[in-house]
Amino acid sequence: MMNKYNVFLAIGVFVGLFVSCEQYAIFDAISKEVKPKPALIKGSPSKIVKDSAGNLYVANGELWKYSGGWAKISAPDNTRDVATVGNDVYVIAVGDSPSLSKLGGGGIGVSGTVQGIFGANNTLFIAVGNGNSYSVAAYNGSTISAIADVTGLLKGAAHYGSNNYYLATDSGLYHSTSATSGFTSIKSGDFKGVIELSSSKVIAVTESAVYEVTGSTATSKADADSLTGALAAFGDTLYLGRSRGYREVNMTSWSVSTPTMATYTSTIALVRVTAMYAVSADLIFASVLSSEPKRSGLMSLRGGWNMEE
Repeated sequence: MMNKYNVFLAIGVFVGLFVSCEQYAIFDAISKEVKPKPALIKGSPSKIVKDSAGNLYVANGELWKYSGGWAKISAPDNTRDVATVGNDVYVIAVGDSPSLSKLGGGGIGVSGTVQGIFGANNTLFIAVGNGNSYSVAAYNGSTISAIADVTGLLKGAAHYGSNNYYLATDSGLYHSTSATSGFTSIKSGDFKGVIELSSSKVIAVTESAVYEVTGSTATSKADADSLTGALAAFGDTLYLGRSRGYREVNMTSWSVSTPTMATYTSTIALVRVTAMYAVSADLIFASVLSSEPKRSGLMSLRGGWNMEE
C-alpha cells in the first residue's frame, strides 16, 4: 500500500512533468514568434498585377513597381487600384470621386462610379456603380463598351486560349468568347476571384469552394473556408488567401493544406490576405490587412513571412 509520502511524491513528479511540458510549449511558441519588420509598402495595398515585361505593380495611395526591388513611380495622387493590359498600366485614383487613367496616357471617361479594374488578355474590365446597382464595362484601349449580360459587382477577370473570357462577380461566374458581349452565367454564387494559370486553365473561387473552369464548365475541385478571393499559383501549387492566413492546394490531388513553415502562425496567419502573387515557390508577395497597423501592408515570403522591407 502506498503511504502518504509516496502519494505526495507521485503528485509532485506529475505536476513537475506537467509544468515542464507547459513551459516547453510556451518556449517553443516564443521561439517561432516573428516580430513584424517596418513595412516598406504600408496601409491597405491593392491587388498585385504583372505587365508583359514581368514588372509587378501594387498601389497603396502611391504606385509601386517591382523589378527586382520595389520602388515608387509617378502616378496620380491617392492611387488605390491598378491593373495591366500588356505593358499598359491603368490606375484608379480616389479624390472627390474615383477617376480612371492610363499611366502616361491621361484620363479615361467612364459613365458611373468606377469601383475596380481588371486586365484580361487585351481588354480592361471596369466595375461600375454603387450601392446595390453595378455593371461592367470593357475598354480596348480606345473604346468603352457596356456589357449588358453581366450583373453584380465585378471581383475579377481572366482569359485563356484564343477566345475564352471569364468575369467573376458577386452574383456568379460568367463566360463568353467575346470580350464585349455574349456573356452567360455558368455558375451562380458570390464569386470572390478568378485567375488564369499558365497551364491554360482558369481557377475561380467563392468563399468556400474552388472551381476549375474549362470552356463553359466550372467543376468543383476543393472545399475551403473564409476565402477572400486572393489567388496566386506557381507550379502545381495554388495559394488561397483567407480572412486569416492562406491555404495551399495541390492541383494534382486537389488536397488543401495549411502551410507548415514554423513561423506561419505568428505572421501571415494573423492577418487578412487580400491579394497574392507568386514569383516563385520561395518568393511570394501578399497584401494584408490587420487591426494592428504594424501588421498591415505588403508582406513577402523570403525564407519566412514578414513585412516587405
